[in-house]
Amino acid sequence: MTTIKNAWDTKHYRFNDLGAYDLTPASFLVDKVPFFKSKGVKRVLDAGCGQGRNCAYLLDQEFQIYGVDSSSSALLLCERLMDSKCRPSRDLSQPSRYHLYNYRLEELDHIFAPDSLDAVVSVTVLTHILDAEKVIHQFYRALKVGGYVLADFANPKDSTYRYISKGERIGNNAFLEEGTTVVYRNKREVKSLFPRDKWEILELSPVKFTEPPHPGSRPFEHEHCSYAMLARKK
Repeated sequence: MTTIKNAWDTKHYRFNDLGAYDLTPASFLVDKVPFFKSKGVKRVLDAGCGQGRNCAYLLDQEFQIYGVDSSSSALLLCERLMDSKCRPSRDLSQPSRYHLYNYRLEELDHIFAPDSLDAVVSVTVLTHILDAEKVIHQFYRALKVGGYVLADFANPKDSTYRYISKGERIGNNAFLEEGTTVVYRNKREVKSLFPRDKWEILELSPVKFTEPPHPGSRPFEHEHCSYAMLARKK
């Protein structure tokens, strides 16, 4: 596996102990698992899988999982967590319950054929991507017609806004935090990322969830205020 080194490797994923990281799946993802099962979803991409907390939960729920992250350090942690459940495979032609790939989300076309996935989940990830439209285009390409995206987007009510907004501004409500991008979007901006000719928006609702201190960054409990989007590819 060719590895990519980036700011996340040194900022957040620099500890080798899985016990240092939060392994609790996102509550708004857990809530949607019955819906996915009712729709026959099987092949799920965790886009920006990090240490694997959501991958591991989805694996337990009997989905076939594909994890992609730009941080090679995060993927090593994720592989250890997933490997405790079953053996990995990086060959998409081979039957396996999970596959891990060290790519940027803008490069999903290097991995997946068009119309090959049933669902994409992306938790606290698109908040860190300035050009989210480019990534969502990659989601669209990889999804089957009728496939689903579940993703969240931080909004300016997020508890981190009050101090991150004091940093270097790189766009509209977009800032740099220790070398990584943080973007806060309002509801209209989130909707605009899913144009009507390509997507059917099934749900767009505010969600709040508390995260424990992050090792290496944000060493304190903090509350996220986001918009959770569930959309279906037309």
